[in-house]
Amino acid sequence: MCSWMMHSRLEPMKDFARMVRRHFAEIVACFEHPYTNAVLEGADSVIRNVKRRARVFRDMDHSATMIYLTCGRLDLKAVTTT
Repeated sequence: MCSWMMHSRLEPMKDFARMVRRHFAEIVACFEHPYTNAVLEGADSVIRNVKRRARVFRDMDHSATMIYLTCGRLDLKAVTTT
């Protein structure tokens, strides 16, 4: 496909063919490994939001605790005090 595109008189077609050739390994890998980093991006977004809210904390331990409470999927209903 890229070879006939390179012989085209249309410069955008040639540019596209060059781009496909440059990124061919990544394009194939996308189909071989259909995993995305969406989960990590979501967790990063939550952590950034916690950091933004936690600016008043004076200690990094308090910030880390807030991150664990927000992202840790803790079942706080199971913890009871009597």
